[in-house]
Amino acid sequence: MKKTLLLSIMIMSLMVIPLSASAFVINDTGDSAYWGGRVVNKTPTYYGDEISGGLNEFSVDSLTAGIITQNEIDYYSFTLKGDYFYNAYYDVGLAQDYPPGDLYLSTSGWRTNGTLAHYADDTFRADEGWNYVLSSDRSNAGLYELDFETITMTSAPSNYIYRADQAWTGGYGDLVSNDVIINFYVDDTNHSDSYLQFLLSADVILLNLDQIGYHWTMACGNDVVEGGGTPVPEPMTMLLLGFGLLGLGLARRKS
Repeated sequence: MKKTLLLSIMIMSLMVIPLSASAFVINDTGDSAYWGGRVVNKTPTYYGDEISGGLNEFSVDSLTAGIITQNEIDYYSFTLKGDYFYNAYYDVGLAQDYPPGDLYLSTSGWRTNGTLAHYADDTFRADEGWNYVLSSDRSNAGLYELDFETITMTSAPSNYIYRADQAWTGGYGDLVSNDVIINFYVDDTNHSDSYLQFLLSADVILLNLDQIGYHWTMACGNDVVEGGGTPVPEPMTMLLLGFGLLGLGLARRKS
């Protein structure tokens, strides 16, 4: 009886999936920076995090994923921070030509095809598992299933240096939810504290924020922020594994 009760408690605990309370941070600076992409109009081949080299304040330094509560509603919060958002907000320093992009998510974890240091040769590919997109356009704000064929990839005029083959915007398949809020904050004193924030109602979809993949860039791909974690087995998988082990144990006892 005690063994049966203990087994029931273990099974129920596997089926409970609490919201992740801790924040997941991607640091996109220095040795931690993701370079990514194929740089066009730069010879010899260019490697580096930010193509403009900081001259036009195009850097994006981090992405932070966490959970916040507003008006008694839990939201997943995805916040990108850096100098670029100051320029993008005020439409200066060429940022008016290269607006902020959408946020792409992979619920199967971050899987990159890159092989060089900083994943410098990694482009945005369908076989990497990307399956959702959060629109950064307030008039079109929402969480969508990803339609890879309709993504707009990074580009620029023929005489510009830019990163190609990185997802910038689009790919809107079926609408999952329009319960999404887009926030822009600009710090006029410390430009690097300016940010773009996506808020997604936690009632829409269950996410473990440190086990999914993230990808974001602007239209020219000057600075790509990408990274994430690796999912652990889902509770149902663990449950089936538990029943399998239990069955093996019972079979051994009978034999």
